[in-house]
Amino acid sequence: GSLPGVQVFYYCTTITLPQSCSDWIIGYGQCCRNSTITNLASPSSSDQYVYAMINNQNGVCNNSPSFTNLPVPYFCPGQEIFYNHGAVDIDGDSLVYEFTSPKIGGGLAGAGGPGSGDPNGCQGVQPIPGCAPPYTNVRFRSPVYSFDQPMAGDPIVSIDTFTGLITGVPQTLGQFVVGVSVKEYRNGVLINTLNRDFQFNVEDCESTVVAQIQSDNTVNDQNYLFTTCGEQTIDFVNESFLEA
Repeated sequence: GSLPGVQVFYYCTTITLPQSCSDWIIGYGQCCRNSTITNLASPSSSDQYVYAMINNQNGVCNNSPSFTNLPVPYFCPGQEIFYNHGAVDIDGDSLVYEFTSPKIGGGLAGAGGPGSGDPNGCQGVQPIPGCAPPYTNVRFRSPVYSFDQPMAGDPIVSIDTFTGLITGVPQTLGQFVVGVSVKEYRNGVLINTLNRDFQFNVEDCESTVVAQIQSDNTVNDQNYLFTTCGEQTIDFVNESFLEA
């Protein structure tokens, strides 16, 4: 499913990985981030690259963790966040969460049409396949923002290592790129790392609609009183309006 302002894509296939390689990276990259992003230094030239790293040295069979919630479209400044970014794992492996730096995987080749480069090359707007590691971290606008404090706030927006719960109180309007990784351990050995790269929006949430109905009296501007004598049917007159 999707939420307003959130696009969701599913890629479903089956791949058998040979035992000869110790690590596998499954990733996806695409241009471009919004130029209006608040916490990045060069958002429009910072492509998005998300990936999962499978540590295959032990040859274990494994199911990746699955995040339980879609990213929410927006938060309100001055209001506390309680967003569950936790995941579930059907194998019962131990999960550890942390903020991580979102990655850049690709470039602007092909963005200007024919002659501007191969859009599907390693430095293209949609690399197919993606570039090989290592990947470049996005550059945060320091000293206010960093990968582990991507939204600042008072108190600072942070993530619980063991539950994935994101809490804090953002104070600034804007668009904030946030990277979260969940590391999967089995018997104390790291077997998988899954990354999520998304955008939190902090918007002015002041109500612009005044809900009001015609009544004989009001109490505390919340309770509406009606006087009726013997009538079993009451007509409500809607007097709601948009606040200027």
